[in-house]
Amino acid sequence: MPFSSPDTGGFAPGSVGHLFKKWLRAAGINRSGCCHFIRHSCATYMLEGGADLWEIQLQLVILDWTPRPFTSMF
Repeated sequence: MPFSSPDTGGFAPGSVGHLFKKWLRAAGINRSGCCHFIRHSCATYMLEGGADLWEIQLQLVILDWTPRPFTSMF
């Protein structure tokens, strides 16, 4: 289980997402969001920092590079 530890046994499904949304509101960001946005932000910063797509794929464990249609997040 992701984020598990011997003490807690891990997070309940959805609890990390709930915390992320709470932190968005606390930061004054009034848009919907989810933990997956952090993944996109990480990839963006890696690209801006000079990483190539292969390195990003390895770091974020992207196994399928099948093209997908672009959709707006906001």
